[in-house]
Amino acid sequence: AHEINNPLAGVLGNVQNIKRRAFTSHPANLKAAEECGVSLDKIQQYLEKRKIPSLVNSIYESGERAATIVRNMLGFSRKSSHRYTYESFPDLLEESIELVANDFNPNSDYDFKKIKIERHFAKDLQDVYCERNEIQQVLVNLLKNSADAMSERKSETETPSLTLRLSQDETTCTIEIEDKGPGMDRETRDRIFEPFYTTKSPGKGTGLGLYVSYTIIKEQHGGSIEVTESAKSGTRFIIKLPLQGHSAK
Repeated sequence: AHEINNPLAGVLGNVQNIKRRAFTSHPANLKAAEECGVSLDKIQQYLEKRKIPSLVNSIYESGERAATIVRNMLGFSRKSSHRYTYESFPDLLEESIELVANDFNPNSDYDFKKIKIERHFAKDLQDVYCERNEIQQVLVNLLKNSADAMSERKSETETPSLTLRLSQDETTCTIEIEDKGPGMDRETRDRIFEPFYTTKSPGKGTGLGLYVSYTIIKEQHGGSIEVTESAKSGTRFIIKLPLQGHSAK
């Protein structure tokens, strides 16, 4: 994460410099334009016509999103700051659904609150020893990804829906999140947890969300996460976590 963070800081810093030097009437900008025999106003009009400010802002916003993910990755690596507790996974899922419903991207074709959610939770589930905030981040990320995927598969006759499953055996808790999106081809499924791999259009994804989720589940909790084809032709994410936790003492 440090290797990513340092050049990322350089990108964000230079974008800020571009904005100051091209889009403001700073005396140094006025002087440089005058020395070149051009009007700063004309330069800025040209940049506006070519939509350069919005492109630069998009670069900065994407960099900020990536920086946030990197900060989270660095936080995950500091085990001393983790607080593991026994948590109810039905409650964690319900809270994650509420978070996504109140924070989902308004540019999406779907209002998350209008997505039908089917719950299949086994009875008498034990609490699971985990780092609550990390697991909730994984759940929120998967729920958002599923909703985003379904926005790509519009249907006038089929209601967008998510199926959530919780089950346990003697040692393991299994969480499944299944959507009715367009699904993934084999290559995408094989690479989906790689850092910076994304199928989203530029500006809509950093390709780090699922990589961070994989790190949380696999390295921080000693569990597993995989993606398979859904029986509903969408995608199913399957998470398995040890009931007593990777870090239980």
